[in-house]
Amino acid sequence: MNGRRVLGNSGESGQRTPANHCEPARAPARRDADAAPRGVTDHIHGYVYVAAHAGHIQQIYEIERLSFSEPWSVESFKKEFGDSLARYFVAAQLPRSGCAPDMIAGYCGYWSVAGEAHITNIAVHPDLRGRGIGAGLVSAMLEDMKIHNHTAATLEVRVDNYTAIRLYEKYGFKPAGIRRKYYDHGKKDALIMWKNNF
Repeated sequence: MNGRRVLGNSGESGQRTPANHCEPARAPARRDADAAPRGVTDHIHGYVYVAAHAGHIQQIYEIERLSFSEPWSVESFKKEFGDSLARYFVAAQLPRSGCAPDMIAGYCGYWSVAGEAHITNIAVHPDLRGRGIGAGLVSAMLEDMKIHNHTAATLEVRVDNYTAIRLYEKYGFKPAGIRRKYYDHGKKDALIMWKNNF
């Protein structure tokens, strides 16, 4: 499995394909999707943030493939889902007329090791970014980390992914170092971030 990485609203690769996801429901009122914990429905934006299951793997892989220059394979995700230390969540679209059942807009995951959480992946389908889905996923993970009594969380993010860095700073992550030549086949550095206050 290649390196751990995190994606905000701007993808690593420039790949785009026509959207095959249903658009989320529109509503005149808006509320902050950032506060949506695991298992809570965001009616305004049309998503529910829930624990992922093996039936999500193919959709997770498709989002992964569209989002990263060095995507993990389907087999890698199957191994993750069989690992008791790995926990994954999805932003599932609410069932509506015309939508395929169990359609997801994004996913995230972390490893639980010795009371600390290492965020491995966060990605949102390229055609659905900029709608608070990534923030909802981060919130779902942090809620789960609290439930499981984690004392700290860490992640790596590409140094020029400013949108993602701002998102993590909003949730209390702070820069703690650099991993040189971590992304894009050794061309980009990674910023290491930690959160210690739960």
